Order: sequence, then C-alpha cells, then structure tokens
Amino acid sequence: TIFFDKTGTLTEGNMSVTDWFGDKEVFAAVSAIESQIRHPIATALVAYADHDTLTIEAKDVTQDPGLGVSATVGGSRFLIGNNKLLSKEAITIDASWASRVDQIAANGATPVLVAREGQIVAVCGIADRLRGDATEVIRYFSENGWDVGILSGDNERTVAGIGKRLELEPAQCLGGLLPEQKLSAIHAAVDRKPVVMVGDGVNDAAALAAADVGVAIRGGASASLTAAPVMIGDGRLSQVISLVQAATSTRRSIARNFAVSISYNLLAVILAMTGFITPLIAAVLMPISSISVIAMTLSNRTFKESVE
Repeated sequence: TIFFDKTGTLTEGNMSVTDWFGDKEVFAAVSAIESQIRHPIATALVAYADHDTLTIEAKDVTQDPGLGVSATVGGSRFLIGNNKLLSKEAITIDASWASRVDQIAANGATPVLVAREGQIVAVCGIADRLRGDATEVIRYFSENGWDVGILSGDNERTVAGIGKRLELEPAQCLGGLLPEQKLSAIHAAVDRKPVVMVGDGVNDAAALAAADVGVAIRGGASASLTAAPVMIGDGRLSQVISLVQAATSTRRSIARNFAVSISYNLLAVILAMTGFITPLIAAVLMPISSISVIAMTLSNRTFKESVE
C-alpha cells in the first residue's frame, strides 16, 4: 500500500487565493499571522493580502496541524483555518457562510475561514495545481499491483476532486484528516500489508514515522524531513518510482549474489571432496568467489536515472 499527502506532494504547493468573501479589512491581520507560518496555504494568504506587516504585530501565534492557526492581533483573537478548527472553538458557521464554503469546495478549491473574536468575518478559496508527474506516479503504482490512496487534511470534496482526476476510487481518497487520523489510517493499513507514506507537511510527520517506509519530499516542513527515513532530494514526485525500482533492483542483486555464491561454493566443495582440485587451488578459488560477488554488485546500477 502507498499513501500520498495532497498539498505539496501530489500538488505543486504553489497555492493562490481564488476567492475572497467578507471583510477585506482583515487582510493586514491575516498577513501578519500567516507570515509566521510555514505552509503553502499561509504563503498564498500572505501573497494575496499584500500588506505591510511591519506595523502590525501578531502575538501568541499557535499552529494546530490539520486545522489552522490562532493568534492575537491588535487585541483581537483571530482564527484562520478549516471548519473543524472553528467547530473546535465552538464557533457556529451559519447558512450563508456554509454556502460559500460549499461553493468554493465545489470549484475544487480549499475553503479557509477567518474568524475574529468568535465571529466569522471572511472565507476564502485557495487552489493548487497537480504536479506534472502526479498522474504518471499514481498510474505506475496502480498498474503494478499497489493499493494507492490519498491521506489529506484538506476538505473532503477537494480531495475527492483530486482523486477523480488521478483515476482513484472515492474510498481511496480520504480528506479532512487530522494528524492522529492519518496515523490511525497508517496503523490500520500496516496490519494488512507493508505501507509506504509519501508526504511533506507537519501533519504528515507521525504518519511518515509510523509507515514501514516514510518518504519525505524535500522543500516540505522540517518535521516531515526528520520523521521520514527517506528523503527525495530534488523534490520530484517521480523519484518515488525511481526509489521503488532501485529497491527492486537491489533485492534482485542480493538474491543473485547469494545464488552465485552458494552455487560456486557447492561446486568447489564437491570438486575438493572428489579430489579434482587440491587444497592450494581451493584456497585460490575462495577469494575469487568474493571478488566475483563484489564485481556483480558494483555492476548493478541502483539508481539508473541519476547515474545517466
């Protein structure tokens, strides 16, 4: 089984704001808060707000992975995130705001809500493009017998839309997941078969560590890079295919080396026992056996693409 995060993994991570409904006077506050957060959504909001934050200070900035961020600006408490964050803070999303959220999600964007002092003041849509090699990667694993899925903290409808474009079944595309829910999904899958997790965000760290193999995409959050035993150094998603092909090639090389070594030694023992070779010749043949195994190993180019 292989699971992919969505934002920054299957998508480019270069997000932009597509819609803004509500109070535009909060632009400066949003920019001041999000400028302290490392996340593609935060980068998009800062770029869209386009306000000088030097005169505005955001205090007590707290990131809640998978939900959003809270902070105090100008004496007012702000929440910026998804509907789960607002529900956690007991903030009601009335029908008018809910319809805006549905409209944004239906268009394939991620809804982000802004609340000030317990009242929703704005909702925006943020969209991201699929990586150019995402379709190729998903198709490769699907055609080679892997169970492929998406584990994302993004809106369920947005994730379903991405999954449809990648020709994945809706049941394989899980959205709206908190970090602990991603972890639970990994644990459930590990009980059935080996699991690979590919991600790049803070909310992927626990899942990356819990999977049999965690693969972090360079350019993501440092927490994910620390948690994963494998890092894709050039940030290209297609290198996950190269990684699997290299692992397959290495296993074949190990099996071939064992087969050659055992066969070589069995033949030498039989020849020695039947008197066809002397102890001196046997002593010469033994290091040749080791040299032949080393030569076969060196001839196996594990990462063919990078070598070429």
